[in-house]
Amino acid sequence: RRHPTLGIGDNSAFDAFVRYQHTDGAEGIFAIETKYTDCFSADAGESGVERARSAMIGRGTMTDDSWQAARAMTTQQLWRTHALAETLRTADCCHVTYIVLHAAGDRESSDVLPAYELCLSQRAREEDRFRPLTLEVFVAQTRTALSGQSLKLIDDFSVRYLNWEPVKHHLVDAS
Repeated sequence: RRHPTLGIGDNSAFDAFVRYQHTDGAEGIFAIETKYTDCFSADAGESGVERARSAMIGRGTMTDDSWQAARAMTTQQLWRTHALAETLRTADCCHVTYIVLHAAGDRESSDVLPAYELCLSQRAREEDRFRPLTLEVFVAQTRTALSGQSLKLIDDFSVRYLNWEPVKHHLVDAS
């Protein structure tokens, strides 16, 4: 997290990290941020900002102008963890996608993520470097690609994070 030369040198981290082999044979990475109960972090100070800027502009993910627009947003966590993902983009690992998972009813994510996406370069959008997904869509799409024990894992995930019936039951009992 605070490595002197790797990453962006602050406390930025992903919630999950998946390595895979792309269909073209190159290595790929999914860097995943999950917004479920917490909001995006606001100002985290100047630590790591220059390394984040270098990663985003140097790898063609943002232009200098769009970097300034992203910095002006009150959700620094978005560009910080995205920049961290971009530091992992190398000649050997050229497929890096930053995924933000959020509940469909999450108003902050629904407002902020499209605005953030507009800060990305055309190249970054074409290369699918950023993908906001609702948890509901993630579960549905993942279910189509899995079978056996892996399918049970996504079903368990869905029951834990998307089944609101136990919560509704407790709310009724409390009233």
